[in-house]
Order: sequence, then C-alpha cells, then structure tokens
Amino acid sequence: MPEMTLASLKGVGPKTQAALSAAGLDTLTDLLIHLPIAYQDMTRETKIIDLHDQQFAVCDVVVQKKSVAFGRQRTLICTVADPSEPAQTLQLRFFHFHRAQAEKLQAGTRLQVAGIAHKQGKRFEMRHPGYQVLAVNDPLDLPIALTPTYASIPGVASTLLARLTSQALVILSLIHISEPT
Repeated sequence: MPEMTLASLKGVGPKTQAALSAAGLDTLTDLLIHLPIAYQDMTRETKIIDLHDQQFAVCDVVVQKKSVAFGRQRTLICTVADPSEPAQTLQLRFFHFHRAQAEKLQAGTRLQVAGIAHKQGKRFEMRHPGYQVLAVNDPLDLPIALTPTYASIPGVASTLLARLTSQALVILSLIHISEPT
C-alpha cells in the first residue's frame, strides 16, 4: 500500500504542506517519528492559591478586568480570579493580540487557562497562556493523557502538529484494522 501524504489530513493546505515538507515531514510515517520535545500535564486543575513560580498549570478563572498597556509594544493585560475564591487573582499578559481577542476577554467571562506561572511580586502572571472560553456551568476540558509539545517548525504551530499526529494515528490504526492478517 502506498504511503499517505500529509495533504490527506484535515488542516494541511498547500502552505502548511510546504512548511512540513521543508522540515522533512512528507508522509504519515514521517509525522509519527517526529517526536515531541516535552509533555505538559494538563490533566488536572490547579487553584490560583496553590500556584508555584515556574509551574505549568491549568486554572479555572473568571475575567475581572482587562486593559491595554502601551509601551514599546501594546500589551493586553487581564486580571482573572478563581471563581470560588475571588480574592485569589492571576494576571494574564498577551504581547501579541488581536482586537477580536481583546473583545472576547470581557469582565465576567469564564476561562480555562494553561501556561507557566511566573511570580511577579505578590501575584502570579501567565504570559501568552493557552485559553478557551467556557460557559458558566461547563466542566473544565481536561485531557486524560499528557499533552505533547513539539519543536517549532516555521509556519506550523506545535498545537497543529499535535492535532495532525492524532489524525495520523487514527488513520493508521484504521488501515491496520482493515488489512487482512
């Protein structure tokens, strides 16, 4: 059976395929042997009060306020709090952001954030955390296994590599199941 190219995966257009090919990734097998450089434990929630300096953590928070600071570059700063302990706050800092992102992060918005906590004086800060907006009653969306982090490839985000690898695993498992033994 001929090897499938990465163009068969959802999310791989001509630009992404060219970037992957430049990194030596042309087939599903190439993608599967391109190993992660690290794994993040996103399987459990950490309360803001329990954060430690330089710790990777996933937190359930509510936006209290946001502002845009002007300096050498614009910075979006959101102060967020633990919904069960509003006095426990964390600052989210985004150096590169879009207006739509700033509009989405309104006061009262519940978020699941994931990033490295940095001690800044008496409070913690996460710089460019991953986040997703949650409805008030939604449970946290925590994976059941460690999350892989891939080395950067120009033009291809680590998160896209992880999604493509998951797709490749599913496709290859289906091919293996359907082949006669």
